[in-house]
Amino acid sequence: MKFLSIILLWGLNGVVPSPGDGLAKGEALESQSNGWETNVCFLRKNGNGTICQPLGYEIRYYYHQETDRCISFIPKSCGTTDGNNFAKREDCIKKCMPFSHCLVKKTGRKNNTNEGYTYLLGPDMCISAKYGVNAKYWPNANRFHTSYECHNTCAPGEPRK
Repeated sequence: MKFLSIILLWGLNGVVPSPGDGLAKGEALESQSNGWETNVCFLRKNGNGTICQPLGYEIRYYYHQETDRCISFIPKSCGTTDGNNFAKREDCIKKCMPFSHCLVKKTGRKNNTNEGYTYLLGPDMCISAKYGVNAKYWPNANRFHTSYECHNTCAPGEPRK
């Protein structure tokens, strides 16, 4: 029981033993020189981008622990994009929220009667859909009553300044 508690605490702190010791394994790990692995999802946001021209801009994503969301942002500086910084929201969700309902689209059938919305991972957008009377909505599925609810849950962004 103590062993499980230690593993749980390591996981909550974003630190797990190296893959070679067979204790824990994860995809969102980044090597450190001390032999421990750090989950990039638990690092602070890296606000850098890769487009360095004055007239260019890009949208990047980071995982926000408190809200358990992958949030879009426009980088204010150019530099390394290591750590908690992703080129696509899809990469962020798959790495930091692997069990999120946002990963599974629920488009419904054209002849259903209830209007709703679903998030599409590839194009990173919410679309309208029709669902049956007994359809399960968020947090049990990638179905939302409003466009705002869909965007705020699966495709949030930092306020533009």
